[in-house]
Amino acid sequence: MRDSLLVATFAGLGGMLGWGVADFFAKKTVDAVGEIATLFWAQIVGLVPLLGLLAVVREVPTVHCVDALWLVLFGIVNSVSYLWLYAGFRQGTLSVLSPIFSSHAVLVVLLSAVVFGEHVSKGQCVAIAVVICGVVAISTTFGDVSTMLVGRRVGAMPGLRLVAASAVADAFWFVLFDRFLGPRDWLFFLVLIRVTAAFTVGVYAIVTGEALTVPSLRVAPYIGLIGVCDAAAFAAVSYGFSATTHTAIIVVLSSAFSVPTLVLARVFLRERMATHQKIAASMIICGIALVSIR
Repeated sequence: MRDSLLVATFAGLGGMLGWGVADFFAKKTVDAVGEIATLFWAQIVGLVPLLGLLAVVREVPTVHCVDALWLVLFGIVNSVSYLWLYAGFRQGTLSVLSPIFSSHAVLVVLLSAVVFGEHVSKGQCVAIAVVICGVVAISTTFGDVSTMLVGRRVGAMPGLRLVAASAVADAFWFVLFDRFLGPRDWLFFLVLIRVTAAFTVGVYAIVTGEALTVPSLRVAPYIGLIGVCDAAAFAAVSYGFSATTHTAIIVVLSSAFSVPTLVLARVFLRERMATHQKIAASMIICGIALVSIR
């Protein structure tokens, strides 16, 4: 059981680092290229290391008709969720919308515990609550909250509905994908999901008349890093799902992707971290340390 908790912890940290780095570079590309082109090429690039790993492992499980339908559904929902999220970020304020999206971790905890009966100890409940509070605090300032609650109606905030819909879709995606995987090998299934997601985004671009071209080669490396880091995050989380039963822990830790994003911004962009962000980052680190307590 202890080893299982360690695997879940490292899987969650892998998701946190992967999505945190991907989010850092996404800020440089979505405004310049658009969410559709960014997502499409990131999905394509992310397939390369996964296919390379699959060629080495050569483990292809049996895929039944019902499995194929579920994989197609997972791919479509994943791509739609990303499109909603990126579109919401373009419309609204990232510092407010990012923690709202991170709230999908709360829904995952509730669904896992209430619907599927996953056991979460009191110590882990405290650790999860600390991480979630830290995730919200690290991306939000008092001015952001006052603007949202006083300056305008919450429902009218640009991008809020899209990001909230993405958070709900992600919560159900994670819980159902975990139940779908069970103890089975994750790699081949993840490859099929990402192929479906890329195909879905490509079809959507054709239907809506959106261009998939990248106007400047200077952003191509950023798209490549987004794709590789996003694929690595999904690989870490998927491995955790197949190797353990600690869905809530994996998703909550991976939802703390704001931490590496802010660290990278501090190191490479010389952006200062506010005092409340430093405190929030410390809360997240403490929560990560406490999450393996039974």
